[in-house]
Amino acid sequence: MNEGINNRRKKKISLMEIFIPLFCLINQYEIAGLHLGLICVIAAVAIYFIKYREFYLYKPLFIFFLFMIVHDFFRMFITGFNTGLWVERILYLLILSCIYKKVDEENLFRVWKIIGIIVMAGIFYQSFQVYILGQSVSTINIFPFLQSNSENYLLGYDRPHSFFLEPAAYCTWILPLLCMCMKRKKHIWMVFISISILLSTSSTGILMTGVIWLFYAFVSARSEGKYFNSLMIVGVLIIGIGAFSNLSIFSMALNKLTNISITNTSNSVRLVLGFQLFWAAPLIYKVLGIPYMNVENYMRSGEVALSKYKLSLNLSYLGFVNAIGNCMLIYGVFGLLLYLKLFWNIWKESDLYSKCYVLTCIISIFGQSVFWNSLFVTQFAVMLCSVERTSFIRVTLGQGVTSNSYE
Repeated sequence: MNEGINNRRKKKISLMEIFIPLFCLINQYEIAGLHLGLICVIAAVAIYFIKYREFYLYKPLFIFFLFMIVHDFFRMFITGFNTGLWVERILYLLILSCIYKKVDEENLFRVWKIIGIIVMAGIFYQSFQVYILGQSVSTINIFPFLQSNSENYLLGYDRPHSFFLEPAAYCTWILPLLCMCMKRKKHIWMVFISISILLSTSSTGILMTGVIWLFYAFVSARSEGKYFNSLMIVGVLIIGIGAFSNLSIFSMALNKLTNISITNTSNSVRLVLGFQLFWAAPLIYKVLGIPYMNVENYMRSGEVALSKYKLSLNLSYLGFVNAIGNCMLIYGVFGLLLYLKLFWNIWKESDLYSKCYVLTCIISIFGQSVFWNSLFVTQFAVMLCSVERTSFIRVTLGQGVTSNSYE
């Protein structure tokens, strides 16, 4: 038995185990108008197919994907068809189909931990610049010879965000590592990661961190009988919340967490605008989705009274809604049900500690735009690593014939 454990620990790190934690970092940059991450996806998928000649489609994800593409096919007679978007989504589906049986969770943790040290060092360094020296900071450039098309790329502001374009992106990226450390009871790592998230002042990240620590306290008490440890965790959280609410450097994050209203445009757009638009839409839109290419086009069409939501046509973030709002507006109630069922299936098929990360991903769809983008790929790659049951469709490629079988 010990020999088997040692063999698993010594398993060679694969390309996919390196790619998953790096994807969000490199996808921020472009080469000849193409995202570097997408180019790497094409390369990784090609190498995988040449080597294994098979891939595994997660059935609930594949069903949701099929619904979306069929929906957009029929909608194209009204809105047209975004070929580039769907090529990207197909590549994302393929890379997620390379996860099952080919990504060792322990290896993924080892790689993420190494990269995490570097990324967290960037957060602590920028925190010194911001909170001690009073300097504004911009994204730490990994590739000086490449550029990003994001407005935040060269923007300097008073919030540490390391190698990412914004603090929320850093927090979303580091949360899998926090959950992996929780699963392995790496308490020192958990503390340092949590401190780095606090220093970023991301309200989403801080909320998720609290959820993870509370989950850990609950599991420790219920499954392991460690009631004293659980009380300590809750006590530290209470003290941390008290300190958090009284420190000026966290005032921005605290304000965003406590001031959610229609008068606070930023919070309203991020948290409730999608639901408001869906509720106000005609019944046919609720069922079939809006007859526009995206939410921004819908809001610029004249059908939406922008003034009602304190918005105007000249806003740079017009059309931004959270992931669940984007799904329900574009794909209607049926798309929304399939989207939520996808998370429900993963929740049921994950082990106890992995459920914690699934929970954070579910919460994130209510506050972030994580719908079929790089963060979506990262989140689902991590979740699919820990799925226990056999809800995968095996597709084998050989001699020009494709055969499907259930694993």
